[in-house]
Amino acid sequence: MTIPSLLIVALLNPMFNHYGVTPLLYIESSGNWVTLEALVYGIVLGCVLFIMILWFSCYNQIMTSDKFIYLFGRIIPAMSLMLSMALRFVPHFIAQLKVIRNGQKCVGMDVSNGKWFKKVRYALNMVSILVTWALENAILDPELLTSAPASVAAACGIDAFIHAEEAYVSTAASPFSDAMAEKAMELIGGNIRRFVARRTDLEAAEAMLTGSLFAGIAFSFARLGNVHAMSHPVSAFFNVAHGVANAVLLPVIAEYNALADHGRYLKIYNYISPIPAYEDEFEPLMLVDAIRELNEDIGIPEDLTTAIRQTKKGEEISDEEIESRIDAMADDAMKSGNIAVNPRSSRKQDIVKLYYKAL
Repeated sequence: MTIPSLLIVALLNPMFNHYGVTPLLYIESSGNWVTLEALVYGIVLGCVLFIMILWFSCYNQIMTSDKFIYLFGRIIPAMSLMLSMALRFVPHFIAQLKVIRNGQKCVGMDVSNGKWFKKVRYALNMVSILVTWALENAILDPELLTSAPASVAAACGIDAFIHAEEAYVSTAASPFSDAMAEKAMELIGGNIRRFVARRTDLEAAEAMLTGSLFAGIAFSFARLGNVHAMSHPVSAFFNVAHGVANAVLLPVIAEYNALADHGRYLKIYNYISPIPAYEDEFEPLMLVDAIRELNEDIGIPEDLTTAIRQTKKGEEISDEEIESRIDAMADDAMKSGNIAVNPRSSRKQDIVKLYYKAL
């Protein structure tokens, strides 16, 4: 494996690096020379790669997590523990990659089969499976959240809640995504005020972190909706934080989608409202008011204009300048695949109206 890699690097470098004073070969199709210096440089790079792989192979054979912590634990205890945890995944990755490759071989999708473009596609598929497996083995540590400022806790927390909310009302929702979304909204909705108020509250931080994980699983299966489709252009054009843009747009989109509600707004309402509601007294627009109340409690700006001006930090921006970007933002929003699964169908003119309403 290492020798072929060395040769590939050595031969590829002269194809792209044409610096040097000693020409060896002229390539007519590209109009470039292959130089001796570029070839030698490629060999050196290949040797460096070979040595690095050799070092890591030796490290995996000799060094264990216990040995690493013993050597460096007293000097850098936190860092040694984190590095130990990270490095232990290297052999796990290699072992899992073998399992994935064996599975791919069984269905005729191994990297040794087919032409080069199929091999690349199969290799990328294996990487995708490996990354998914790695994410499924993530460690959730609530102490990592305790140093977050209140504004970051609010923006990230409400963003995670919206992941669950949009997945829950999505037309692509399923019983599995619903289960993940409901638990996520229960955990986040019941703890976000408490967590923003005091980030060192580990119980609230743990609930927020776990809820965020469940919300991520929910929207990976059911996708999102107009909130995320419209918030990305806002962040791109005006640098508004993603979570803040989502939070400001949420009540506007929730009001727009109320026409398509079929009983789910009541559950969402009870996850975020301090005062529960019952089916015989609930109206979908009550959720819009509850969202605005939550935003106010955690310090989210009341509208897009305020959010944009706060982001500019004193730099003046007129209403006309903001409005001039709406058409372009609507074009970008319509390119999002999330529009297709929003509970209420949307055309560009609908998106434009929603942007104006959010101002």
